[in-house]
Amino acid sequence: MFQRLVDLLILQPSTNPIDAENRRRVGIPLGTGEIETWVTCSDQTYNSNPVIKSHTTPAVGTNTRSSIDRIAIKFPGTGGRAERSGPHPFEIDADRKTEVWTVNPPGYGGSSGSATIVSTAATCEAVWEYLTTHYADVPIAVEGNSLGCAAALYLAARKDVAGIYLRNPVALQQMISTRWKYNWWNFGLARVLTRWIPDELDTIENAKRCRCPLLLVRSERDRVSPARYQQLIFGAFRGEKSEFVIEGADHHDRVSDRQRDEYVRSIKNWLAKIERR
Repeated sequence: MFQRLVDLLILQPSTNPIDAENRRRVGIPLGTGEIETWVTCSDQTYNSNPVIKSHTTPAVGTNTRSSIDRIAIKFPGTGGRAERSGPHPFEIDADRKTEVWTVNPPGYGGSSGSATIVSTAATCEAVWEYLTTHYADVPIAVEGNSLGCAAALYLAARKDVAGIYLRNPVALQQMISTRWKYNWWNFGLARVLTRWIPDELDTIENAKRCRCPLLLVRSERDRVSPARYQQLIFGAFRGEKSEFVIEGADHHDRVSDRQRDEYVRSIKNWLAKIERR
């Protein structure tokens, strides 16, 4: 019962059909089911009309370093869907071809199973194993948005990740246990429920284990994941790190035109650090 309450508190799954435009669907085995991923390339563009849809899984060795330079595993936020995901921030690097594999967790989109926070680690492991098997000689970066940062940090703490890009990461246990908004209406039950969040998803503890280059992009006035919690993650991170603050922005706000050039420079600097590894 408590685990179900945790999932209801945190997750916002959806399974409605979404036009994936020219993204490529690849199903990755997990137990008796599969994890749905949608693949984009850094040199692709997207519009409202489908260009091509391929629902085939590439054979082992189909793509190597000669055809792509880098792979990124992307994890959307709690209500996000892989069908909408683009190649950002890797489209900024015109000299490197990057395939971005965005994950629909169990219970989202066409992935098997039910949406539950405890499936995160197994999902990460399955995607990592699949990609390192099929693309053995290609460096892999990870990126996350909001709740998806917990999955990205899980991998970065345990695997040979080339780099990590985080957008408004969530310190899940710390936020739920200390923020008034989660506890006032349930007499502190939310604080108790954090015991059912797997320890391996503690973003602060995982940050302490990371050694790859980090770019953390933070909204200055984030009301979902306030700055003090994001700073806990950034401060704990042990690898080379940099931070970009989107001035005056809330959780879902975009980078303003005024900051665009500075933002692009931050990404290019981070990408250069990945290339040096």
